Parts: sequence; C-alpha cells; structure tokens
Amino acid sequence: MGQTASQIERHIEEQRRELGRNVAQLEDRVRNAFSWRAQFQERPGTIIGAAFVGGLLLSKLFGHRSEVARRDAAWPYSA
Repeated sequence: MGQTASQIERHIEEQRRELGRNVAQLEDRVRNAFSWRAQFQERPGTIIGAAFVGGLLLSKLFGHRSEVARRDAAWPYSA
C-alpha cells in the first residue's frame, strides 16, 4: 500500500503498453487465420487437397444436373 501516485501511474502505463502489444498480436493471429495465402504457405497440401475435393463435389452436383437435363432434352427421341 506504500505506492506513490507516480508509481501507480507508471504501472498503469506499462499495463497499457502490454495490452497494446497483446491486441496487436491477436490482430495478426486473426488476420493470418482468415488469410488463405497464409494458410496456403503453412499447409499447401491440405489446401490443394481441399480444393480438389471441393471441385469434385461441385462437378458431381452440377454434372448430375447437366446429365439429367441432357436426358430430358433427348426424351422424345430416346424411346
């Protein structure tokens, strides 16, 4: 309890600086977590694999519709 006002002010300023550094580090981590470039640099194989699987899923979804549309378009002639 024997702290002077100037010691308390110094302590508060130190805490503010530390908090500012912590916030800056947190911002960098969040920015990197949502940056596809940073994720690709850290895990290129995973990102390429995910893109490949996503492409396969999209081709199945939209490829199936195209196949059905072609079959329906040829319906009168396919009998």
